Amino acid sequence: MWARSRSCGAAAASSRAGDPQQQYFVPQAFLRTAFDGDTVAVVPFARTEPRGKPDPNKLPEAEVVDIVERTTTTVTGRLQKGPNSAFVVPDDERIRRDVYVPREEAARAKDGDKVVAQLLPWLDEHRNPEGKIIEVLGPTGDARVEVLGVRTAVFPSSRVPAGGGAAGREVPRRDPRIGSPRQA
Repeated sequence: MWARSRSCGAAAASSRAGDPQQQYFVPQAFLRTAFDGDTVAVVPFARTEPRGKPDPNKLPEAEVVDIVERTTTTVTGRLQKGPNSAFVVPDDERIRRDVYVPREEAARAKDGDKVVAQLLPWLDEHRNPEGKIIEVLGPTGDARVEVLGVRTAVFPSSRVPAGGGAAGREVPRRDPRIGSPRQA
């Protein structure tokens, strides 16, 4: 059964692609390595007879058994360097795990910088996802860097060419509904 994963706090509700009205509740422990928006294969749990009066608002539970299509490929967040490792703490709260980055990959960024990390294939749900830094946006807290971070998270394909510093970057004025520059 194919489904689209969407986060709802500590768990996710999934709906079958063929029947958008049918939804399932997937507890956090059964999400495997699914991110918000991924297309996943789910298997509903066997139904048990409830004691007392059944709750019509309660969704049937299921578990993710496979990631069919990964929609999240980059993560924007704050780099945290430790003595032996580095992590990207995602700005998007729907991404519930920090992204491990090898210390060598984090060498060109400072502790606390806002960075964009490319996710590597994540197969083991008991370990954090791994990634590599593809862009250093600048120091966290700088207003321009924060706006650039939001833009990069919302429009991941709108990369700024290498060589342009964060202070010299201009956020394009585009209307995302029509995809063309707004007339001023």
